Amino acid sequence: MVVGGLLLVLAYLRLAGPFSGVIALVGLALLGFGFLTWLLRPRRSDAYWRGRRVDLGDLASSWWVRLYRAIYRDS
Repeated sequence: MVVGGLLLVLAYLRLAGPFSGVIALVGLALLGFGFLTWLLRPRRSDAYWRGRRVDLGDLASSWWVRLYRAIYRDS
């Protein structure tokens, strides 16, 4: 999302010359993708029993969680 924001600022300041429009679209696409994946990120579920953390395994193994982890290499 930071790169998308920087590209938008670069395009806004017209530092890219004739490519400002294309750079702005790429920046918006990166920001949109980052925001969408931030909204749909997998929720962490920590369970505790008698004061100790219990591993419940991979309960959320939906296609979206697998895609998210493939993109961001989250374990």
